[in-house]
Amino acid sequence: MRTTNNKRTLKQMILLSVSILLLLLLSGSFILNISLSKDYVQERLAQHSQEAATFLGLSLSTIAENEDLVAEARMIDALFDSGDYQLIRYQNTRGKVFLEKQLMSLRSDVPAWFVGLLNLNAVSGDAKGMTGWRQKGVLFVQSNASDAYQKLWQIFKSQVVWLVFVSVFGLLGLYVLMRKLLKPLADMEVQARELAHNHFEGRMSIPASRELAEVAQSINEMSASLERVFHEQLSVIERMRDQSRKDPLTQLFNREGFDARLKADLTSNSVLGQGVLVLIMLRDFDDVNSSQGRQAGDSLLLDVARIANEAIEGIHGAYAARRSGAQFSLFLPAVSFDAVEQISAQILSRVLALPFLRQSLQDDWLSIGLAVVDQGETLKDLLSKADLALRQAQSKQVSTWQRYVESELDGAIADVHQANHWKQILQGVLAENTLILHEQSVFELVSRKKVHSQILSRIDVDGKLVVAATFLPMAKRFGLMVLFDQMVVEKVLESMDAQLGQRYHVTLSEAAIADEHFMVWLSERLMSHRDLLPMLTLEVPEHALSFGESILGRLCELGRQWGFAVCVDRFGVSSVPFSYIQRIGISAIKIDSSFVRDIHINQDNQFFLRATVQIAHSQKIKVIAIGVESEQELSMLRELGVDAAMGFALEHPSEAKF
Repeated sequence: MRTTNNKRTLKQMILLSVSILLLLLLSGSFILNISLSKDYVQERLAQHSQEAATFLGLSLSTIAENEDLVAEARMIDALFDSGDYQLIRYQNTRGKVFLEKQLMSLRSDVPAWFVGLLNLNAVSGDAKGMTGWRQKGVLFVQSNASDAYQKLWQIFKSQVVWLVFVSVFGLLGLYVLMRKLLKPLADMEVQARELAHNHFEGRMSIPASRELAEVAQSINEMSASLERVFHEQLSVIERMRDQSRKDPLTQLFNREGFDARLKADLTSNSVLGQGVLVLIMLRDFDDVNSSQGRQAGDSLLLDVARIANEAIEGIHGAYAARRSGAQFSLFLPAVSFDAVEQISAQILSRVLALPFLRQSLQDDWLSIGLAVVDQGETLKDLLSKADLALRQAQSKQVSTWQRYVESELDGAIADVHQANHWKQILQGVLAENTLILHEQSVFELVSRKKVHSQILSRIDVDGKLVVAATFLPMAKRFGLMVLFDQMVVEKVLESMDAQLGQRYHVTLSEAAIADEHFMVWLSERLMSHRDLLPMLTLEVPEHALSFGESILGRLCELGRQWGFAVCVDRFGVSSVPFSYIQRIGISAIKIDSSFVRDIHINQDNQFFLRATVQIAHSQKIKVIAIGVESEQELSMLRELGVDAAMGFALEHPSEAKF
């Protein structure tokens, strides 16, 4: 984009032009006044010299009749001693000097440079000395120019003072006037800059002048129109997200949205620990619609959806869906099976306590099936396990829950790292500072050029590397998330080298940026590494915005002050309105892998992603796709205008090379 920062403002150009004109006028007036004063003084000197010569010539002529040379000398001395004359010379007709008086130097406070600059040409006055009718000699008189220089010097100083006074106060008054008259233009400049960055909320005050008032009114109307268009676009992509992934009645995920999210989590190993899939089924729901009406049936579904959603509140990464009819599904990552049993029992008791079900005489209204995620398990296998558990629960002819087990002897989940064991492992990593950093490159889709590296966390458990998606949910459960974020930031800042010019992205949890002590610590650490900050981008999950924009806004404000960038991770997963991308100064968004998976055959996601790219680019925000697994996905993402991508199709993670 062409920059105009080096161009002069209109106010500067007007002030400069008027200042030059004013100075030329004042300087011309000043020079003319001094010149006229000089001519006048020089003329007066010549007149004064001639008058003195005439007077002295007549006086000497009367004395010359008596041939009294002493009297002539006294008369010349008396006139010369008055100090008004520089030279008096009396000589005969042949050039012989009778008498001569001359000042050897001018006594004056006038600077020599000023005398040399004016250089008054003091013309001598002359007169004839007579004896009767005979000419005795010639008299020359030249006035003393000291007083003339003194007078001109006073005039010069007065003119300079006046010139400075008029220039300073004239230009100051002109500046104030121009600032007032051109303030509407400055407001228009600010408004135009806001429009260029797609900030349409501001409105200009209407100036007093007719021409500027018309322009301001037009800009305000354009801002209002563009604001409507922009928010309509945001609403469109929000509706596309909701329509393609949400159930219109309960506002939970629908089957497609839930399965896409779960498949992406399973494929990218972002589900860890004891991820548990829960299937919930209301029996004989069709009879409810037939006997009580659709409105009563919808009310029952809304109550079940509310209870299920409230049951998973506070569990990081958990989500719920209405799959079809009266069947619901929940996924709870990184939770112990004891916790899932408690949640299932809570859902069971609260649903059965609903007035409609409590009044019925049926005992088998609700069945719940549970299945734990095994390492490397596919979506199809996990759903089959949960469905089998659900059928087993239904076969008991009573409202209950049932977990999937491979045999009757298997009465518990085979998980080596139970809750207490995980807590010990995580506390040991923090105490010994044994967190291992890996990195995965992010590439531009057009040039395939590497743009930055994503920092990933690993820990060693029994000789095997465990990915962050496995242990971080457990860290969150035990209140250790902030400490792990501090460790990651500390390691990255201590290991980065500004000379290498390599950019790094580091992800912060919502728990960290919402923690006041962490933000104070982060500010101090960033301040001590100011030279590295242009190479650093901090990422925050979009889910953090559900706690309020001020949390992310504070981080963005630090970024603007100190030079690091802020990126929103897992864009599109939460239900946060997308309008935040206009209000918060982020540099990039990372599209969640659930939208990227099989993008080349999913037209709904293509439409959503194309609209998202248009909105993001209008805000100068880069769009990055994560979890890219195939060349077909890469090709479609490139066609949709996505800026960059990361995933196994481009590069596998490796140990960080700081």
